[in-house]
Amino acid sequence: MSPNRLPRSQWWVFLFAMIVLPLTLQAQASGGGMDGNQLKAARRLVQASGAEAIILQAIEMTLPAQRAQNPSIPAEFWDRFTAKARTEVRLLVDSLAPVYAKRFSKTELEQLVAFYESPVGRHIVAEQGSIAQESQQLGIRGGTRLGAGVAGEMADEGKPLRQ
Repeated sequence: MSPNRLPRSQWWVFLFAMIVLPLTLQAQASGGGMDGNQLKAARRLVQASGAEAIILQAIEMTLPAQRAQNPSIPAEFWDRFTAKARTEVRLLVDSLAPVYAKRFSKTELEQLVAFYESPVGRHIVAEQGSIAQESQQLGIRGGTRLGAGVAGEMADEGKPLRQ
């Protein structure tokens, strides 16, 4: 299911995660006993990978659909949410470093940074937004096609979609 087609109950989980998760992760950002050089390498990786732009784009791609699915929520909320996401995205990005630091060795982190700083790595970072948009559209079309197929099968079997 594409992010902009989340059921209302899942949307609230998403919304909660986008508001509370950065605060929770920020508390972990000190590294919790990790090697300082490993954490520093992880921070470089997060920055080199373009995480900030990816996070903002993901939020902004889903908001129009969420606004449409939740018309009772005032526009001011969405405007404030978007503004706050833009100003506080750095907290989430900074909080990702310990996540990477605990999963990769310092050597692996340095290799990943070297990749993202290479021409092909920079190309991937530059193209990620377009790839995400195209992927989302493919997901929407694929989900629509699959849903229509299943609905057609059920109709042929005399089974209504709604009871």
